[in-house]
Amino acid sequence: MSLNMAQSTLKSLSSLQKLVRTAVYVPDETIEVNGKSIICEVIRTEGELPGTSAPIITRFIFWIDKHTKVIRKMTEHREGPLHPTEPDRNYVMDRETLFAVADLTPTSSSAQNFAFNPR
Repeated sequence: MSLNMAQSTLKSLSSLQKLVRTAVYVPDETIEVNGKSIICEVIRTEGELPGTSAPIITRFIFWIDKHTKVIRKMTEHREGPLHPTEPDRNYVMDRETLFAVADLTPTSSSAQNFAFNPR
């Protein structure tokens, strides 16, 4: 993930508090990311998109790795009327984001490559 994408994701996540009205824990789930099964705590939220003329409901679900406490997956659902005078024309958006985490365990390098030998 590039630095710009990481900064953008951080900005997006920190602005979520404006969209969330309620949040609840739901049963843990196991998800698969990069071929690994990860047991996650799951939080569902609900709120409204601020600054719209008609209420647009916003729902998020977060899967948080129970071991590392890192968000590993997020879904977002938004739904509501496009315009207050046309309640039959709805806006619907669904988005899913998986967050991969780098494994920094050096399994392919020998310990000798990183040995410190002061002289």
